[in-house]
Amino acid sequence: YNSPGSYDVTLTVINSAAFGSCQGSLTKANYLQFFTNPTADFTMNPNPTTMFDPTVRFYDQSVNNITNWNWDFGGLMHSTSQNPFYTFPVDTGKYVVTLTVTDINGCEGTNSKNVVIKGEYGVFIPNAFTPNGDGLNDELSPNGFGILEQSYKFFIFTRWGELIFQSNSKFQPWDGVYKGNIVENGEYLWKLEFTDINNKVHNKVGHVNVIR
Repeated sequence: YNSPGSYDVTLTVINSAAFGSCQGSLTKANYLQFFTNPTADFTMNPNPTTMFDPTVRFYDQSVNNITNWNWDFGGLMHSTSQNPFYTFPVDTGKYVVTLTVTDINGCEGTNSKNVVIKGEYGVFIPNAFTPNGDGLNDELSPNGFGILEQSYKFFIFTRWGELIFQSNSKFQPWDGVYKGNIVENGEYLWKLEFTDINNKVHNKVGHVNVIR
């Protein structure tokens, strides 16, 4: 049966020729019923989201007389609420959320969508430091989180564009020394190249004051 609806069923029997080849028939009206499967659908907000805010709300958009909802949040938890919310692990990743709905006729429909949890990153660089050997604020070093070791580069230039420091090791500090001597007081340019936890490449520039 290729379409929903009610169908009659007729059974016809004929006995053998020795008994006269008689025929009998029975029809049962609307004996078979076929229903349209429900359509499972939902929206979610926010998506994508970040590891700082991994709680996602789900909104049922299913149709055709739904009576039951069964949510599977990436195999981590289940819910039978119509419009649930779930707090995903504080980690980056992609989670498959599946909604299975049941209608008044007991028919089921299923739909799956991805929730994306993105990483966060932050980077901080002081605008001044004092490389005078007193043990306080003697070095200039970027700091932060969500920054990968790969493709990391940190440069220091004079105001005339001369390169005086370069590091490919994450957060390696500059001690204010160039060619064996502490540089003069003044403003210097820094440039930072890095890749964040979401594999996005960043290029940042700024200024730092050396105060001895």
